[in-house]
Amino acid sequence: TNTTWAQEAYLKAPNADSSDYFGYSTAVSLDTIVVGAYGEASNQTTITNGTTASSNNSLSGSGAAYVFKRTGSTWAQEAYLKAPNADSSDYFGHSTAVSGDTIVVGVPYESSNQTTITNGTTASSDNSLSDSGAAYVFKRTGSTWAQEAYLKTPNADADDRFGHSTAVSLDTIVVGAYGEASNQTTITNGTTASSDNSADSSGAVYVFRRAETIETPVVTSVTPSSGAVSGKTVVIFGSGFRKDATVTIGGAACTSKTVQGPNEIICTLPSNSAGARAVQVTNPDASTSNTSITVTY
Repeated sequence: TNTTWAQEAYLKAPNADSSDYFGYSTAVSLDTIVVGAYGEASNQTTITNGTTASSNNSLSGSGAAYVFKRTGSTWAQEAYLKAPNADSSDYFGHSTAVSGDTIVVGVPYESSNQTTITNGTTASSDNSLSDSGAAYVFKRTGSTWAQEAYLKTPNADADDRFGHSTAVSLDTIVVGAYGEASNQTTITNGTTASSDNSADSSGAVYVFRRAETIETPVVTSVTPSSGAVSGKTVVIFGSGFRKDATVTIGGAACTSKTVQGPNEIICTLPSNSAGARAVQVTNPDASTSNTSITVTY
């Protein structure tokens, strides 16, 4: 608060167990936190939306990730994420990343020989390519999380450990594979990658892009909705926000704005006369939000 930090919460897993390594990876985006526990050992292969998690311990090192959501100043678990092809020693949750309603979980010891991306809720059960690695993409709708994609590399190889690191910003994901071994010294723009293996553990990074869904923007709320003054920051919530959307308050453009994702925009309030001022978001295709939501100066 201003320049003073204070602990707001102490997070633990509802199925906390020895050697789960909850907290090995962490990521945060506004009011959402994701925590990886690569040593978690349940054999669950589905997502649990809610505050519970499996107490099973039959799949050593399969790993899990936990999603927490803040309401006001109170944190609660929103989901317990598992891979649909969970296997022993995959270490799901070794890396985690979150941006708005998208989470990426890296699993560097996953071992399938798949060399394509699966868009959807499934993943390969093959185990013939030891520690090739994988990354899983999850998307939130409302308060429900579902797997959106299973990412693999076009040059997947044993011991590449794709998924050792992950990052996400809006519709762009980057995944590190420190064990990848090609001798290439240039960037390949496109969907291919070198199959050379002469430079042991030279490493590589892969960039993935999601096609944006074109929606009409909708503003549902602003926080704070009153009491703010010019130059202060508010958060606009809703849906369908494009990354290059424009935002006006009472007809004046935000002094600065950051589109955090399709559901959240941070706006620095422009100068305005006192009163309730309409909030409006306009996407590049000229689709414009409702004007019934206001900020009162």
